[in-house]
Amino acid sequence: MIAAHRGASGDAPENTSAAFEEALAQGADVIELDVRRTADGELVVFHDANLRRTTDATRVFPDRAPWRVRDFTLAELRRLDAGGWNDERFAGQRIPTLDETIDLVGDRARLLIEMKRPSQDEGMVAAVAACLDRHGRGGPLEASGDSGRFVVASIEREYAFRYKELRPEVTVAALTVRADTDLAELERIAQYAAFIGTGQARFPPEQVERVQALGLGVLTNTSTAADVREMMPLGIDGVITDHPGRMVTALREERAVWIEVESLEPGCRSSCPVEVQPNKGMNGGKWSGDAQLLVRATGPGDTAEVAFDTSGLGSRNLGLTLGGSPAGGIHQLSLDGEPLGPPVDTYRGSVARQTLTFPHLVLAEGAHVLHALVTGRHSSSTGFDLGLDVLELRAAVAR
Repeated sequence: MIAAHRGASGDAPENTSAAFEEALAQGADVIELDVRRTADGELVVFHDANLRRTTDATRVFPDRAPWRVRDFTLAELRRLDAGGWNDERFAGQRIPTLDETIDLVGDRARLLIEMKRPSQDEGMVAAVAACLDRHGRGGPLEASGDSGRFVVASIEREYAFRYKELRPEVTVAALTVRADTDLAELERIAQYAAFIGTGQARFPPEQVERVQALGLGVLTNTSTAADVREMMPLGIDGVITDHPGRMVTALREERAVWIEVESLEPGCRSSCPVEVQPNKGMNGGKWSGDAQLLVRATGPGDTAEVAFDTSGLGSRNLGLTLGGSPAGGIHQLSLDGEPLGPPVDTYRGSVARQTLTFPHLVLAEGAHVLHALVTGRHSSSTGFDLGLDVLELRAAVAR
């Protein structure tokens, strides 16, 4: 099972219709999303407690600090742009309601619905139950023997338990269950939950066996292909990821290869400081064991290059995932001396990712050099950084 974390949040603004559609296009089996309630009791799909990171709330409502979701009505939230912070292509995306998201996804995937901080909103459990009741559990997923379209979860496990008591027929998951969780706690979880979410990229094989012996499925969290390829043979039941397409490829295309660019740091040549930086998840925290090679450019004219080798891999198509941030710069990327299209702007209002693909570029076997030249920066950027995350090398498609 491949669950898209807040949709395909590595390629589109999290928890928006754009991210959900992209997750479906990339082949996700499940879409994970977060729900909170508004001041007028509506369920909206949103992760953070406040609106600052992923909307323009501070501009639209400058006098409403601290901009908590629960302090705004749905009508007010409709006025916010929930996509422009990620990329100007997504400007105008709105905060969706849970009802709208269920209608959008339909029976194309299951939904893993995380109730955010239900301890601070005693009406949330009942509100989610009422919403799902309106939409039912039918359709092809249930008819094929699945336990329904929805899985309801929470980090606050007491409220996952309460949901199961309220709606025994709905699948429930307990989140952030760590490898060192004791047996007594696992046995309590197994009384109501069908899955645990570990929040970790890897989980000890003996703990996977222990958990599954209690009848619980195990979901790990990663955006690194090597992690999922390592864990799937150990019997985990699924992965929650920012990049569902990458995970689909990792599991279904044995010849696909990913190079974590930070692994190339020893041979990197640069006119400015370079460091290996743990990747940050969409909420600004460290996400799995992933990292990126961060080029701390100081201004136009700075350069950096990394060498990689595809010997023995045959002809390959190239994909490149970059990290964006408020300190991102504008960079001309080249491969083996040839420009890879126009300069790329890595400025983003908050932590974000972008994946570049070059379907008409075919790499021959052998040594290659990826080169970056700083050409400028966005008017709002505080720096000239470039985050090099992943090189994806897929078997070339004949054209």
